[in-house]
Amino acid sequence: MTTHKKLYFTYLFLLFSLFSLSLSISSIIKYATGLENPENGETVTLKTKLIPSVKTNEFLFSTNTTFLFSPESKICPMGDCIEEFFNGLLLKSKTDPEIFSITGILKIKNNLISLNNNSFNYYQIFGTFQIHASYTSINKDIVQVFKGKLGMGLNDFEFAPKFNYSVNGTFSEPSDTLILTGKSID
Repeated sequence: MTTHKKLYFTYLFLLFSLFSLSLSISSIIKYATGLENPENGETVTLKTKLIPSVKTNEFLFSTNTTFLFSPESKICPMGDCIEEFFNGLLLKSKTDPEIFSITGILKIKNNLISLNNNSFNYYQIFGTFQIHASYTSINKDIVQVFKGKLGMGLNDFEFAPKFNYSVNGTFSEPSDTLILTGKSID
């Protein structure tokens, strides 16, 4: 075998090895983060700063509320959506301090699909949650850890969620920060 052939086969072997290693690392990252893993399914993350209302058991969502959808999302499959969340409200139960709900309307447009028009979809958001644990953070916030369900449905007269998520999250006071992550249960 000539030197050129040996070098060529060595080169191919190294290239194949690097490609295999790259695929393995990529698969590990995707599995660990839940991205592109059919077992983990579609996810959504919501983060907002809450503004105390004049009513003691209510908080309004700030205008900087953000949603992050996984690549499997049917709502924002390309991850490049323009979104606005309005009429957002967190309501604590008057009868049980460990239960609260959120409502609001998500206005969303997928940029790649809707390049030449201004068509937006509107989804009514509703979720109920129960606090399972509390702790005090380093910056002296009381952090409440919760679980619950979040539904997103077309904004019509009768709310029937089209997308349902099992949710885990945290609510911190007095910084009034809400973070929730939901996994599709459809």
